[in-house]
Amino acid sequence: MIRVFELADQDNFFERGYLMANPDVNQFALKSGHTGRYHYDLYGYREGRRQFTSEFVLSIDRIAREKYARFQNTFKPHVDFSWIEEPGRFPISSTTQPLTAVDYVNGESSNSGLYDFLRDMQNNPSQNFADIGCGLRDVIHENCLYIDVYTSITADLVVAPDCHYPLNDCSLDGVSCCAVLEHATQPWVIVDEIHRILKPGGRCYIDWPFLQPVHGSPNHYYNATREGLRMFFADRFTIDSLYSHPLETPEFSLHWLLGRFATEISDPDLNKQFRQMTVDELLSHAPSEAAFWKPMVNTLSDSAQEELACGNYLIATKKI
Repeated sequence: MIRVFELADQDNFFERGYLMANPDVNQFALKSGHTGRYHYDLYGYREGRRQFTSEFVLSIDRIAREKYARFQNTFKPHVDFSWIEEPGRFPISSTTQPLTAVDYVNGESSNSGLYDFLRDMQNNPSQNFADIGCGLRDVIHENCLYIDVYTSITADLVVAPDCHYPLNDCSLDGVSCCAVLEHATQPWVIVDEIHRILKPGGRCYIDWPFLQPVHGSPNHYYNATREGLRMFFADRFTIDSLYSHPLETPEFSLHWLLGRFATEISDPDLNKQFRQMTVDELLSHAPSEAAFWKPMVNTLSDSAQEELACGNYLIATKKI
């Protein structure tokens, strides 16, 4: 496991990583002639700026070559990568017109990934995994192929939005697909592909939002109920678990919906009126404040948890 990001501070400050992680600061430095450290001392520490770790930046070429050697036999033999500028290393693309981060109007997603997926990768270092829709990962693993439709710095393979992957049948031990299916025009194609590339007995880890407002990356098409998620996988997979994990429970839906609603009321008087209702007290507590929210959430019936959940989470094993 290699950490990609860290919070910049006085002791760990890394000029190259700071400029790479903050394109606006890089432009500031180029125009003003000042260093990234100058920006950090003046603004960055108050803004809580992050930086790419020296561990990641200084080993990125080695990682790219070693991982390519590990996964090269996973790719379909007829796929032409000969036009890639640097053959023999990641990143590679199966499309000549990949999207870029600029196409993501709401910015790149950045998180560590699904806990169960990370645990299984770490516990099975000899097995090969894939992370579909990786975005900008906070950590990366040598036994994971990171896949997306745009040129994220942590993506190994960039594919076309049609979501057909240039990977061999039955070639992977596990596949994660986190907060992706709502953004696909044909999510059933992704499900078909996940089934195709998984080995018999391989597992998939699917996070699919339910009660979430429309959000970008770059478009949002489908949310799924818990039963909708089950329907997509039940015929060809054994459902090991299907529930709302701790970051998908009802308080996240409630806070997101009410918070967005309050923010978007443009009339000052109406906005004040809304915020003076008891809703305002609820909005003052972030979903991460478990001491406030969990005692209430835990009293909800199972049917209420399902109805109000922020998303649903599935782990499934491909049938042998």
